[in-house]
Amino acid sequence: MKGKNMVFLEILWDGILPLIVLIGAGIFLDSRFKIDLSTYNKLIIWVTLPCFVFYGIYNYIPSYSSLVLVPLAIVLIILQYFCSSIFAKLFKIEKDKKTIFKAISTYSSIGYIGISLVMLIYSRMPYIADIEQSLINESRGTIVLLLLIMLSAIYIFEPCQFGEEELSFKNTIKHIIKMPSIYAIILAILVKTLGFHIETTFLWSIIKHYIGAFMILVLIFVGMQINRIKWKKPDKFMYVSAFAKLIINPVLAYIILKIVNLPNPLDSQVFFIYSSISSSFLTAVYANEHDKYKSYVLQSILFNTILGIITMSTVIYISPYLFPIGQ
Repeated sequence: MKGKNMVFLEILWDGILPLIVLIGAGIFLDSRFKIDLSTYNKLIIWVTLPCFVFYGIYNYIPSYSSLVLVPLAIVLIILQYFCSSIFAKLFKIEKDKKTIFKAISTYSSIGYIGISLVMLIYSRMPYIADIEQSLINESRGTIVLLLLIMLSAIYIFEPCQFGEEELSFKNTIKHIIKMPSIYAIILAILVKTLGFHIETTFLWSIIKHYIGAFMILVLIFVGMQINRIKWKKPDKFMYVSAFAKLIINPVLAYIILKIVNLPNPLDSQVFFIYSSISSSFLTAVYANEHDKYKSYVLQSILFNTILGIITMSTVIYISPYLFPIGQ
């Protein structure tokens, strides 16, 4: 049996190092070439992400355990929001920064960092002893469900938090129908329901190529953002928001999982890892649109992401021990 130190090093080598290399590639490319981040991001949101979602839903076999994650993810977001409100008061965060503090402490970068991390982890040994035993499709379906919950929360609530509009049923529906991934889900369900085997067509090869490009594109995008930020010394706001997101959130997730006791340990592992993901880059998009501490928000998120390399590695390392598969 491998030593614990060796297992941790494998996690860093197989899961974290590829992320760092691709982010580094983004920093290098942006320093050498002028790249339009807005267009680049649209390529991710409108093309590669919907392909990933379609592929995940098409291959997804619903189970009680994974479907239970939907309300659990909602509960986790609510709990984290309340905790961030308490921290904002406890640490006396400036009034005009409380909104962005809560957003950074609550929402996760699951569409950027999260999916890439989970795919790297569950595509390595011992999760792929052979093709029949591979858990990659199962973990992909689970992470897609969690992705949709997080994206829905971000698209519905962040415009309200930044004062763009009031929270209402009409605005909720408006934001949901603007999500390209929603149409990918509908299409995947429709194709499965009609019994059309898309994997026998040329489209399947195209979709798989886009899925392969997805992780590379999103991590290079993160690197390009890092290259453009003017770094300042981290302050109380950054440390506290990082603590709330990277430490408190996994603790809350662990408590939820112990209370619910899901029958499938893989779903528990993915949910636990999902809870450790750093802050959402979409918060920086809203801050930029409303000219609300845009550089400060981006630095806070990137600072959060860098610290997250350590905390996410730790969560990945302990998750098989907390929720062992095959026992």
